Amino acid sequence: MNMDINNEIPFPFDVFGQADNPHHPVAQFQREVMEVEGAPAEFVVPALLAALSAAGGRGLELQSFKGKYSRPNLYIATEGESGVGKSAVGKRVFGPLFEYDGECRQRYRDTVFPSLTAEIRMLEGKLKRAEKMESLSKHEFSRLVQEKITLERKLCGPRYLVEDCTQEALEQIISQQDGVVSLISTEARKVMKNLLGRHRNGSIEDDVFIKAWSGDTYSVDRITRGSIPPVREPCLSMFLALQPDLFQSLAKPELVESGFFPRLLPVSSCDGFAAGISTREYDQAIASRYAGHIRAAFDFYRRTQRPFQFQMSPEARATMDAFHAEAANLALVDPTLASVYRRWAEQACRIAVCIQIGFFGQQAHTQPLHGYCAQKAVELMRWFGHQQRELLQDHADHARSELAGRLFDLVQQHPSGISLREAWKKLRCTSAEVKAIIAADSRLELITVPTAGRPSEVIQMKHATPGLG
Repeated sequence: MNMDINNEIPFPFDVFGQADNPHHPVAQFQREVMEVEGAPAEFVVPALLAALSAAGGRGLELQSFKGKYSRPNLYIATEGESGVGKSAVGKRVFGPLFEYDGECRQRYRDTVFPSLTAEIRMLEGKLKRAEKMESLSKHEFSRLVQEKITLERKLCGPRYLVEDCTQEALEQIISQQDGVVSLISTEARKVMKNLLGRHRNGSIEDDVFIKAWSGDTYSVDRITRGSIPPVREPCLSMFLALQPDLFQSLAKPELVESGFFPRLLPVSSCDGFAAGISTREYDQAIASRYAGHIRAAFDFYRRTQRPFQFQMSPEARATMDAFHAEAANLALVDPTLASVYRRWAEQACRIAVCIQIGFFGQQAHTQPLHGYCAQKAVELMRWFGHQQRELLQDHADHARSELAGRLFDLVQQHPSGISLREAWKKLRCTSAEVKAIIAADSRLELITVPTAGRPSEVIQMKHATPGLG
């Protein structure tokens, strides 16, 4: 099936298999969350994908196209009004991961940290004594110093998940955690404002997000905050739940042009939330099976030193190659969104790895990518792609409406009219954008006024007296 970009795309509810099958713990849990929390599949499935993405991290890679490999790290952002139940769903879906993260950090504080501190103090004592020993070689002294530095690097402790941090803090945490971290926030207002430049006078700087999605090496050299040595193959997975005003900001032109938006899988406001209506409690056996499944995968793939690489089955390869051609054709048909379409095939491969983890857990890499996982990944990517297009259109409409309002206010401030040139300079846009707004607004008109030199184009309210303001 090829995608008709002008039609609604159906959502694949059965991404993780049949909920009646006891061997499908993620599918069973999906149904449980939907029924107990009153949440639609369009919200629950992306959240589950994000949890599986966090579990996979940098631990496994699928051979995708042209000899390249795709990791399962996804960037997912969902839209929802306050009070609809985003946090309740998030607590259930991501709860096992936060519990695991908390247990690891507590274990570190109780056992590892005291031991490290003791070793460092002992080394400091050795170094003080060594400074007074004339017979000690430079090589031996350097060895003691290096040993102390190595131990001090371990003092940061494990940090698998973060919820709210600035870009600078995120860069530092990724560096400290051997390049792998997951950013999960079910109330991501601060996170989004940081991304939009809250601490940078509105200047967007999303380098770490772009590089940590693709796995490109980054390093930081700043006078005020010190430096970060090169971080090789960084891997960030992300889930953000946003209120509508900030969700719209994801489609800002700066984020599209930088490459952040094409890497993003957006979930526009979902109909069907019925939070608080159900009185049924969770089936603890189903919740426990899901928690055990995802914790085991998280523990296994986060601990591996090198990623496990695996291939596609013939059925999966045929599906993915066809979708790759489909996306490439869309990029030719609609070049204005080519940067978005060109990511679709890669995104589908990443989604497919997450679905495979959903079925097989920590054994996901031990068999070729299943054809079912590939097919559902393509169906999901078509749906996410439709969401991308709608969000871009909504943002463009909103920006156009806002610009039209500002132009109308500006013209009202100049009863005798304002020149076209002055208007677009004040509004910081192009003359073509201003002319398009005038053509669509029956209250405004653009007239030509003779002057001593070249005639001037003037915007005025209709029926106003011509002339420059």
